[in-house]
Amino acid sequence: MPDSTDTGTGTAETPAPEGAQAPSGEGSQGGQDQVSLLTSRLNGQTAKVGELSNILKTKDQELADALARVKALEEKTVSADEAANARVAELQKAIDAERDARRVDALKARFPESFASLSDQVAGAMDEAGLAALEARLTKGAAAPEPPTPDQHGGARGGTSAGASNRPATADDIEARLMSLPLPDGF
Repeated sequence: MPDSTDTGTGTAETPAPEGAQAPSGEGSQGGQDQVSLLTSRLNGQTAKVGELSNILKTKDQELADALARVKALEEKTVSADEAANARVAELQKAIDAERDARRVDALKARFPESFASLSDQVAGAMDEAGLAALEARLTKGAAAPEPPTPDQHGGARGGTSAGASNRPATADDIEARLMSLPLPDGF
């Protein structure tokens, strides 16, 4: 015969191990704890289902409202004022585009090197001062003075010796200068 007894309630009772006390009576504290735990879980799940069904109802209502607005907008006829305003906005955009194109063409005629090296869109976005500076650098015109270059090493500094000439040093000059230096000790 098996160790557990079926009472017909779907739960099986097993005999307590040796040394443990048997539960007192049929309605033991362990069974009541389990029932209260399951009841608490059921109440929590019921509350959650209620919340989710409320959210679902709200979202369904929002969807129905949005569909009604879309349908109303599709069926709405455009008034004469709205059509005129749309036409005015369209013409204003065309005028602005033509004005920008003419401005870029005028700048392209004044600064051809800048537009040749940059795209029309980039050069057209620059201001006239920037284009003039770029044009001067690209053409190396008289408007952009070149910085002075010194004739020899250190010629840009003011403290040169009085006997130094302004001509470049030759190999013979350098060799003579090196030969005039004193030799270090030991040579």
